[in-house]
Amino acid sequence: MKKFFAVLLIALGITASAVAQEGEELIAKPVDTSTQKIVPEDQHVTKKTASVTMYYTPMTDEVTIYYVDLKVSFDQGDAMNTILACLKDFQAQQGYLSYKFLSKDKVKYYKDDNKMTWARYESRVHFGQKSAFSSN
Repeated sequence: MKKFFAVLLIALGITASAVAQEGEELIAKPVDTSTQKIVPEDQHVTKKTASVTMYYTPMTDEVTIYYVDLKVSFDQGDAMNTILACLKDFQAQQGYLSYKFLSKDKVKYYKDDNKMTWARYESRVHFGQKSAFSSN
């Protein structure tokens, strides 16, 4: 019986040591919680007044993408198509296999300092698993 408890204690000690080492490795690695602003090279916009900006958080694999255009020339269909094209480009560049929309798209109208009214179309996307062949 004493031998059984001795073997059990040794096994518990080895297991505790292994778990502690793994915990130290996890703590030692810094976690990147920053958000990167990305302006796509190929904007896929059809109007001169429109622009696309993306905010990418690598830790959560989430992207918030904005399509901004003057209110008078804003077309929601163009905004959706432009955003989809930019997301496809981003997906290929980063090596993601899939993505899904996190929430319903939003349109917001606002005025700038020059009293011009702008429309901002926003989509929030979560990218899935990365390809095993991606370099990132």
